[in-house]
Amino acid sequence: MSVGWPPGARRKRVGTRLLDHARAQVVDLGWTPVLDVVASAVPAISLSRLAGWNEIGRIAFAVTGQNDYRTCFRGTGLRNGPLPGEV
Repeated sequence: MSVGWPPGARRKRVGTRLLDHARAQVVDLGWTPVLDVVASAVPAISLSRLAGWNEIGRIAFAVTGQNDYRTCFRGTGLRNGPLPGEV
């Protein structure tokens, strides 16, 4: 899924609420929440960090013959809290 907002729609906590909801749904299914963000999308990376997602690495892959770089995040079970079974 790809989600983005125009600059005028930012800073209204829509992205934070969406990330929190998606993380909760994934955790309820017993899965580990993982997110990848286009590395050049600085506002989205900042949002992910502020919403409590932990950066776990960067990946590169070819899309239409060009490398696309992504910053990957792992979500916690609760905002800034552990996943089930974690200490």
